[in-house]
Amino acid sequence: MAWPSIGSESFIFLTGRVQRPGEALEEITRYGEDGHEYRQIGKRAKVTQHRTEVDVTSAANAQTKEVNYHALKGTLVTVTYPDARSVSSVAVIDVEVLSIRTTEGAVGGVNGGDVIVTAQWMLQGTE
Repeated sequence: MAWPSIGSESFIFLTGRVQRPGEALEEITRYGEDGHEYRQIGKRAKVTQHRTEVDVTSAANAQTKEVNYHALKGTLVTVTYPDARSVSSVAVIDVEVLSIRTTEGAVGGVNGGDVIVTAQWMLQGTE
């Protein structure tokens, strides 16, 4: 079984879906005119929010994960989802570690650790 991942970082838990770029429209409005008219403004993708959790073996390793996550900001990565579907050329816009918490024992996840790192990622599909 392959673990879900963002770039080289693997996770126990990954939620969210990258939106691929598609044609974007802009509404044209004219004072006193009824109806709707649109013009194409190019291909765009929304920035989407993803949440991840991974286990590590110590608080020091959790801090290392945070540094590694921040190093991915501004890069293009491949995102692999739990269903094994992957999307390439995804821009990492931002990442924030939301919590680092200790469990009573190893959770049997990616690293067999008892410290859980939860992070929120802002990702954008590119072409």
